[in-house]
Amino acid sequence: MSTLEAVYHRLNQLPIGAHREILAQGVTGSAEKIAKRFALGQNSVLLGAASFFEGIDYPDRLLERIILTRLPFDSPDQPDVKARYAQLTAAHQNPFQVDALPRATMRLRQSFGRLIRRPTDKGVFIVLDDRLINNGYGKKCKKPCQT
Repeated sequence: MSTLEAVYHRLNQLPIGAHREILAQGVTGSAEKIAKRFALGQNSVLLGAASFFEGIDYPDRLLERIILTRLPFDSPDQPDVKARYAQLTAAHQNPFQVDALPRATMRLRQSFGRLIRRPTDKGVFIVLDDRLINNGYGKKCKKPCQT
């Protein structure tokens, strides 16, 4: 069982499951079906992986909270990532500093941008990954991310 599926089942066992519709990527339907149900619903909770939210926009107050479980780093096991890292290593560059960190930072800011689009927008953005505050690279992001 995936983490997302486990969270879905756990939320449905809690009081929140009785008061809100819990929608989960790969559990309650296709990405398109879930996105439509979320847009039409009220008090829905939407659980999805990073790929689910790429290219999707929820205007106005439809999206009020985002909980990011992990920082959006590429998996180092992906063939394209391995190839990029090998090329950078061969060029005597640090793949983490030159590739992984800038890509993850961009995705983190894009995730935040899903919530806050205009100066009048408000919302809650929670990052559960303690690497953001416990690792050196998190300190570089701390000030700009506290907007």
